[in-house]
Parts: sequence; C-alpha cells; structure tokens
Amino acid sequence: MTNNPQYYHHDPDVVVIDEDEINLIDYLRVLWRWKWLIGGVTFIITVAAIFYSFMLPKVYEISMILEPGIISIDKNGNYVYLDSPQTIGDKIGSGTYNRRIVREHEWEPKETVLEFRSDIDKRGKSNLVKVRSEWGEERIDDGKKAMASLVMFVAKDYVPIINKYEAEYDIDIAQNQNKINDIAIQKKNIVEEIAVQKNRVKKLAADQEDIDKQILIADKTIEKLAADIALHEKNQLAIERRIAELSEDVLAGKENTREIMEQRNNALKNQAGDTVSMLLYATTIQQSLAYADQLNREIFDLAMSKTAEEQTIEALKNQRDTARLEIERLRLERDEKIGSMIEDTQSQIRKLEIEKDESLEAKITAIENEIKKMQFDKEMISNVKIVQEPEASVYPVKPQKKKIVVLTFVASLFLMIFASFFIDYVVKAVRAEKEEGSVQA
Repeated sequence: MTNNPQYYHHDPDVVVIDEDEINLIDYLRVLWRWKWLIGGVTFIITVAAIFYSFMLPKVYEISMILEPGIISIDKNGNYVYLDSPQTIGDKIGSGTYNRRIVREHEWEPKETVLEFRSDIDKRGKSNLVKVRSEWGEERIDDGKKAMASLVMFVAKDYVPIINKYEAEYDIDIAQNQNKINDIAIQKKNIVEEIAVQKNRVKKLAADQEDIDKQILIADKTIEKLAADIALHEKNQLAIERRIAELSEDVLAGKENTREIMEQRNNALKNQAGDTVSMLLYATTIQQSLAYADQLNREIFDLAMSKTAEEQTIEALKNQRDTARLEIERLRLERDEKIGSMIEDTQSQIRKLEIEKDESLEAKITAIENEIKKMQFDKEMISNVKIVQEPEASVYPVKPQKKKIVVLTFVASLFLMIFASFFIDYVVKAVRAEKEEGSVQA
C-alpha cells in the first residue's frame, strides 16, 4: 500500500476525495447531495422556533427619565447638582432598592425579581438618567408602581442632604436678617441723633435770636446814651454860656465898683461930698461887692455843674463804648462761635442723613438682595425628580421573534451543513473500508 492511497470508484455519484487537494466544487457537491436533509431539517427547526416564539410570554419595557436634584448655583450661574448621574445610575443598577420595593408592595420575592438598568450620557453633556426594567404583559401596572417606588426610595436617600442645605440657607438668611435688624437699629439711632442735632441747631438759633435781641437792646441803649450825651453837652454849653455871661457881669460890676470907689475917693479928697453922699457911696460899693460875690458863687456853682456834666458825659461815653464793645462781642459770638457751631452741627446732620439714606440703605438693599438670592437658591433646591413618567413600550421587547427565527434559521442551517459534511464523511469512510476489504480478498 502506498502512503497516500487513492480510492477509485466507477459510481458517478461518489466523489473521490484527495486529502491533499480539496476543491470548492467538492464542498458544493456535498451540500448538493445532502440538500434535502439540510433544507428539511432547517425548515422544521425554523418552523418550531416560530411556534415557540409565539408561545413565549410577552415582555414589555417600562422606562422613565430621572434628573438629579439641584442644591445650589455657582458663581458662573451653573447648576450644582445633588449627585452625579453616574452615582444615581450605579445605585439603581446595583439593586440597592429592590428589596425595599418588594417589601413595600408585599410581593413574593421568588415571584418578583426586579432588575433595573440605567443609562447615562457618558460624554457628560446630559444629566439625565434613563431607568429601564422589563415586565410581563400582565404586570405592567406593577412595573409602573415599582418605578414610582424606586424614585421615592432614591429621593428618600437624599432628604438628609437636602435638609442640611436648606438648614444652612435658613441660617444664612437668619444671619442676614439679623444684620438688617442691626442696621435698622443703627438707622434708628442715627435718626435720634439727627433729632438731637436738629434740636441743638434750634437751640443755637434761639441763642442767636437772644443775641440779636441783646444787640437790639444795646443799640437802643447806645441811642439813648447818645441822646443823653447830646443833652448833657447841650447843658454844658448852656452852663458855659451862663458862666461867660456871669463873668461879664462880674467884670462889669467890678468896673462900676471901681468907678464908684474912684468917685468916692475923689469926693473925700476934695471934701466935696456930704455924709449922706459918702453913705450912699459906701452902700453902693457894698451892694456892688455883694452882688459880685453872689455872681462869683453862682459862677462857682455853674463851674461845679459843668464839671459834673463833663463827668456825666464822660461816663455816658464810657457806657456807650462799653455797649459798642458788647455789641461787637455779641456779633462775634453770634456770627463766629454760634454760627460755626450751627454750620458744624448742620454738616454733622448732613453726614448722618447721607449715612442713613445712602450708606445704610445701600447696605440694607445689598443684604436684602442677598437674602432674595438665598431664598431663590433655597427654592431651587430639589430632590431627584422625574422628567419622564414611567411608560411602557408600545411593542413588547421580548420575545424578539424575528431575532429568534433568524438566529434559529442560521444556527440550524450551519448545524445541518456541519452534520451533512460529517454524515458524508462517515458514509465515505464506511464505503472505503468495504472496498478495501473486497480488494484484499
């Protein structure tokens, strides 16, 4: 026997197989030879798969879309979420809430096997979490209840975190409200201080009015003193004129007395007068001297009166100068001291009013705006929420009849092709042994 034996057959249906060279035509011949077996069995299995797929229970997919809650807004105006979609999806997909859902609805654990799947946008462009689960046609309502319970339990896990953030906002709002109350107290104190300063201005203005009255009184006093001085100066002039008149009378009397005395002396010298004449001369001289003496006394009294008038005038002038100095002092006190105090007080009032109306009001407005922002941020805080309510698919997701039929057809076809080659090989091997035995015989 050779190392590579060859078997020759005269039957045209028998294909001679060369182990070294196998052509495609040989495969096709094998397939053609067993075509009815391949097609028949494949057809039977495919039909069986079709009937089987129609007998399988219908399974629908219930899906909903969740969104993580918002806990704050950053400086750029972007939302800060309660948790990442990946974490929420992992919790749901890991079955964390399955037992609680089953216990809540009092389902039999063996009869209800929950399986939730979550889908997220791994590119990070969306914060939505799509949750899916499969339920039989008769349990679609249970599936929707399970989805609702799932959202409830997920949200329940985040309640302490939400309460914490809300409490922090409440504390911050209360602190800012206390700041407003403190500023309101400051504002009230400033209002009271403004009232005090305004009363001070009124008092200073009243002091100015009193000074004006004193100045008016002093002006009238000066006018009265001026009138008194003019009167006394007039009296002084009258006294001076009277003194001058009396002095002339005294001089005239002295001249007359001298002339009478000369006449008497001449008469005595010439012995021309009698006793009566001498007596008349003596009497006349005596009267002239007495009159002159009276005039001198009157002049003395008038001189004393003049001196008194001069002293009175001087005293009145001193009083007038004192009154003028008092007026200057009062005006200086009114215009500089009290006026400066009024200006300073009014300036202080303006500063207090600016602080009250602008500075404190601006602070209050800023804090109120901050409180409004905090209240808005607090209102923005939310738990996990449903974006799309649980919905059942329009068509069942299982069984996938087309897929089952196609896969069954392809699998059975390949299986029968493999089987046809195997059967063909076995048949040829058996024939070869028989022929070899006949040849040896």
